[in-house]
Amino acid sequence: MIKVGYIQVQSSKLYCEMVCAEKVLRYLKKYPDKATYFTTIKMVFKIADYKYGYFVRHFSEGVRDLRLALYAEKYEDFSKLAQTIQSYFSNEWRNRNPYLNIFDNPFDADLFDSLPNDISLTIAATILAIRVNRLENCVAPLAWLRDRAKLAKEEQRAWFAAVLCEPMVLRGHIDEAVALSKSKKSPELPTPIEGLAGVLKGDFTHAQLIFDSYLKEAKQDSLVHPTSSP
Repeated sequence: MIKVGYIQVQSSKLYCEMVCAEKVLRYLKKYPDKATYFTTIKMVFKIADYKYGYFVRHFSEGVRDLRLALYAEKYEDFSKLAQTIQSYFSNEWRNRNPYLNIFDNPFDADLFDSLPNDISLTIAATILAIRVNRLENCVAPLAWLRDRAKLAKEEQRAWFAAVLCEPMVLRGHIDEAVALSKSKKSPELPTPIEGLAGVLKGDFTHAQLIFDSYLKEAKQDSLVHPTSSP
């Protein structure tokens, strides 16, 4: 495996090529006796068990451990490692976000369906935001999140709207974005997305009415619920 490049030796340590590592670990996640293999991997690569905290020396090692925690289904370790890596290596996290290589290489809807809800939604939203910001292909995470939004409870709709409306509008799903932006309890209330839809459809008069109505509603709400000064 070293000869063909799947495993590399650097400073007396073994490293697995990223694409190969991803394929192997995704396969192992579905394997009944996966615990034995993950234990062996941790021994060979000398990976900490994080019993005494989450200290990460190098970004690449943190990403490696993040991937292993994910596929070993140690989700508490995964979440805490992600927070630690983001805190220790903020520049690398921003410029080389590991979620892209781990979860969008390629995007696997079945993998996301198998994760705890809070983890899967946060990661999919992160991937979507990065792809949209870079004007890159975001079809897979967008489709997965749109399916989740259709089943969302009322109290979750605002979160989905904040995450999805902009990329949905950019891809032409305008009416769906408008529907998502509206509260089911008060569908008559105007939203900025509804006004934007009017602009994009060339109905500028209606769009102006929507924006004016929204600003009036927001102003009245601020008078009823004023924010206190710090």
